[in-house]
Amino acid sequence: TATGISSIVRSVYMMLITPCFAFATTTNTVVSRIIGEGRADEVHSAILKILKNCLYCTIPIMILVSIFPLQMARIYTDDLNLAQLVIPSIYVICLGTIFQGIGNAYFEAVSGTGNTSAALYLESIILVIYVLFIVAMTNLTTKVEWVWTAEILYGVLLGIFCSLYMRYAKWDKKQI
Repeated sequence: TATGISSIVRSVYMMLITPCFAFATTTNTVVSRIIGEGRADEVHSAILKILKNCLYCTIPIMILVSIFPLQMARIYTDDLNLAQLVIPSIYVICLGTIFQGIGNAYFEAVSGTGNTSAALYLESIILVIYVLFIVAMTNLTTKVEWVWTAEILYGVLLGIFCSLYMRYAKWDKKQI
């Protein structure tokens, strides 16, 4: 049953998170272009504009999914019991979408500065924490929605670490 729940949740999550990935990729391109044009002082405001647009795009979809979670799950299964078991995880991924949107945008901003080794280092640390969290959750609980909270953790950590990098690192002095 856990595999069935997660399969449905993953499909719904991909629908929710795809616009976030598009805005994150845009962040990479815009940050790189702004730096290339010698306007590094505009990077932070550009990131915030992209994040605002990302949230304007994803929050309405997320609200609809949150209002109609059973109907969303029923798209993927005719089993009413399975569809009802999916609902708590749908709420978790709706929340995770917000944090993933922010975290991925900041991660792509780090990449857009040209310091791909910093991006790799930051994401490697976060991925280790993410995997350890998933292992812990799968051993501590049988509730699938608790395992899916890993997406919230990943987005939060990515957002915190990468925004700190963008705020305090000397990325604007890096020569490529």
